[in-house]
Amino acid sequence: MLNSFLTNDDDDSDDIGCLQISKAIQMLVRWHRDGPEHPAFKLHQFRVRDYLWSVVLFFFHLLFVFFQVSLALTLICLGRIVL
Repeated sequence: MLNSFLTNDDDDSDDIGCLQISKAIQMLVRWHRDGPEHPAFKLHQFRVRDYLWSVVLFFFHLLFVFFQVSLALTLICLGRIVL
């Protein structure tokens, strides 16, 4: 059942998705199950840069939001913003 889920998810998502961790885990499962020469594993391997790039963008977004929240809290504490 898990094998069919992974295969269907790969087919539906073109081996990339918004959950980078799950796609990386699926790549490892494909490597273990099918071997490093299987076309499905090679598709995941081809997408590794996409996984890493989207993770970097996600962390930049988190840092930006953290900066905005910390700036707002600082201004509130200094009395420059009244709620």
